[in-house]
Amino acid sequence: MAEKNLDHHLEEDQTHKVLKFPQRKELEKDNQEAYFAGVIDGEGWISYEKASKPNSDYRIPCIGVEMTDEDVIRKLHGFFSSGTVISMKKRVAHHKQSWRWKARGKAAVAIFFKIYNYLSGRRKEKIDEVLKRYCDDANAREKYRKLNGVLKNVVKRN
Repeated sequence: MAEKNLDHHLEEDQTHKVLKFPQRKELEKDNQEAYFAGVIDGEGWISYEKASKPNSDYRIPCIGVEMTDEDVIRKLHGFFSSGTVISMKKRVAHHKQSWRWKARGKAAVAIFFKIYNYLSGRRKEKIDEVLKRYCDDANAREKYRKLNGVLKNVVKRN
């Protein structure tokens, strides 16, 4: 078997040119929505969670992402101009630091509508489920307010 001249390959590798990728100014808005939808689809969650009101069953839509790439989390927060970013405590000492972006309530619903068409079927189903429950609860709360108002008027008359 003939020996290969490794020195020749080393010299060639050392003199190769570095590829330079063209720099884009900014992604178009549609591309950004698709990009962030992909991040949410892969690393995020969509839920209908309990609000932080004590002794309340009040629930609201929520969307969030937790990951170790702080720059991506900050870009999510900046692009959607809503939600909060927090640094998460390491769960295990040898794990990397992670950050969480989370939007709740009306802000989450607005984000649902921006990214819906870019999401996988599983995430679309989750959004559909959350919005249905949110609407059902909102209707129930509105009916309760109206009933409560009627009862107050009845009590005042008697």
